[in-house]
Amino acid sequence: MSPETQLDSTSRKAFITTLVAILLNPVSVATGYLLSHWFAAPKWRIATISRSYTVEDHMLDAKIVAALNDVPGLSANLRDTITRNQAGTAEGSCVTWLDGEPWEDRCLATVKQAVFGILGAQLAEKTALEANINALEQSHALKEPTLQPMAVVRIEIVYLQAKTNKAAAIAMLRGPLDMLVHETQSLKALQNALSVMEKNSDMPRTGEMSFPVGVLNAGDTDGVISNRAHLKFNGMSLWLSSESFTNVKGHSFQEIEFTPRGSDSDTDGALDKWKEIVRSKKEQPFEMILTAENRTIPKSEVLNSKD
Repeated sequence: MSPETQLDSTSRKAFITTLVAILLNPVSVATGYLLSHWFAAPKWRIATISRSYTVEDHMLDAKIVAALNDVPGLSANLRDTITRNQAGTAEGSCVTWLDGEPWEDRCLATVKQAVFGILGAQLAEKTALEANINALEQSHALKEPTLQPMAVVRIEIVYLQAKTNKAAAIAMLRGPLDMLVHETQSLKALQNALSVMEKNSDMPRTGEMSFPVGVLNAGDTDGVISNRAHLKFNGMSLWLSSESFTNVKGHSFQEIEFTPRGSDSDTDGALDKWKEIVRSKKEQPFEMILTAENRTIPKSEVLNSKD
C-alpha cells in the first residue's frame, strides 16, 4: 500500500470515529430525541371560527291553522304527508303547530314541500272532476259520457247513476268539487304565509349561538381537543362546551362546534352580557381559547353585524 493510500484510509477511519462519538454523545442523543419528538407531536392552530345564531321564529296566523283543522280530511292528509317527508330524519316533529303549539321555522322547508305536493294532487283531481261534470252535462241517452278516473268517486258508480238520473250523477261530483275548492283555498293561504316567511328571513336574534371552530393539526401524530373551551371579551370570560373530546388526526382539519354555557366563576353575569351583545349585533372583539393536552390554543376574532 502506498503512503498516499494509507493516509486516505486513516483519514476516513478518523472521520467515522469522530462522527460516531458525536452521535453517541448524551447531549446529541437527547437533542435528537427532543427534535424528533417535537416534529412528531401535534401542532395546533385554530384555522376558522364561524358563527351560528339562533333567531326568533315567525308567527303563523291562527286563522290559517283553524281553517286547515276545520276540514278533518285535509288536516289528516297534511299531517300524514309532513310525517312521511320527515321519515328517516333526526329533526323533531313538524306537525305540532296544527295542535296549537308555536310555529318553528326549522319546519318551513318540510311543510312547504308537503303543501306543494298536496296542492299538485288537488289540482289533478279538480281537473278530472270539472271535466267529468262537463262530460255528463253534454251527454245524452244515445251516447255514454267518457269519464276520467277520480280519487273521491269511483267511475263505475257515476256511470250507473248517470244511466238513471244524470242530475244526481252530476250532484255526486259537485259536492267533492266544492269541498276541494275550499281545501285548496285553505292550503294556498298556508303556502302564501310560508312564502312570506321565506322572504323575510332576517328575524331578531335570541342571544343563543354556537361557534363551529375549524382546528388544524399540522403535526405527525394524532391529538385530542378538550370538550371545554373559553371565550374572553371586555375583561369577562365564558366557558363553552362541545359534545365530546375530539380526536384530530395528524396533518388534518376538524370542525368542532362549541356552545357558550355559562360565566366563568370569576366573571358572574358574563353570559347574560354576551347574549345582549349577540342580540344587538354590535361589533365585539373576543378571544377563543381551546385546550389540547394541557396546551392552550388561542385565536382572536371580532363579532360584527354582518356575521
